[in-house]
Amino acid sequence: MIIDLSHSIEPGMPVFPGSQTPEIRDLNLFDELGVYVKTFSFDGHTGTHLDTPRHFFADGGSTSSLDISIFTGKAAVIDCSKIAAGNIIPFQVIEDAGILDEIDFIIFYTGWSKKWGAEDYFGNFPVISEELANKLAESKINGIGLDVISIDPVDSVELTNHKIILGAGKIIIENLTNVEQLLNKQFTFSCFPLNIKDGDGSPVRAVAIVE
Repeated sequence: MIIDLSHSIEPGMPVFPGSQTPEIRDLNLFDELGVYVKTFSFDGHTGTHLDTPRHFFADGGSTSSLDISIFTGKAAVIDCSKIAAGNIIPFQVIEDAGILDEIDFIIFYTGWSKKWGAEDYFGNFPVISEELANKLAESKINGIGLDVISIDPVDSVELTNHKIILGAGKIIIENLTNVEQLLNKQFTFSCFPLNIKDGDGSPVRAVAIVE
């Protein structure tokens, strides 16, 4: 079974505050050439997307330079849905799960994707603690996924968690959805980006292949 973990890209969709809203239009070539062709414009961090180390570090791995294997692997979901809005996801959630050495991706489920399209999607979503970010950075995982718009608070200036995780050569996948369908399941997670030369990020069709 394959579960789609991606939001659709469309005009008017939620984007990080200050980011470009996607523009998608038809080139109207059907009458002339018998084909439908759309043109689109949006930034690399639109919708369900990944951040590469290049997002913060000039010499960091990019969508074109990272080994392709980093974008897929065995994953597990950590249920953080009982953590209240605005609270910190503590290191304890990983310690309790006891799975960090067995997987390639950790995905944090907060339930926040249910707010997609609402103004409070940009609000006080739970974020991981700096201690937890450091522990994940020290692990062997390829990356972490979240069902919120950012791994840091939306009004953060320092963006500490981004710097910790990306600085360790890992990737971050944001704006996931349907994660509740993966609770207590074993699955392979894939989040392949467009092969953008030196890309700092890319929208992805994130999916879970459930065993």
